[in-house]
Amino acid sequence: MSDLMRFDVDNGVGVLRFTQPARRNPYSLAFVDQFIAALDVAQRDDAVRAVVMTGGNYFSSGGDLVGFRSEIAKGARATSVSYTHLTLPTTPYV
Repeated sequence: MSDLMRFDVDNGVGVLRFTQPARRNPYSLAFVDQFIAALDVAQRDDAVRAVVMTGGNYFSSGGDLVGFRSEIAKGARATSVSYTHLTLPTTPYV
């Protein structure tokens, strides 16, 4: 999927792996975009009955504050309205 995460499906279980363990998987604007895209893929795939999220030894340290500061300086907004098409998930997330 990307350098930030990988999404695989095995026997009806989606596995969303965060792939920046050296940085403790911080979330950034790009991370959120890819995260929502992965969950959207899972929701649209009738073969996916559940999604497990994992980050290895570090699930996530939280927000990438340095990255957020840089994005805000470039004019990014703290919130996005681009995900309003998503509905409540029908796929259980673990």
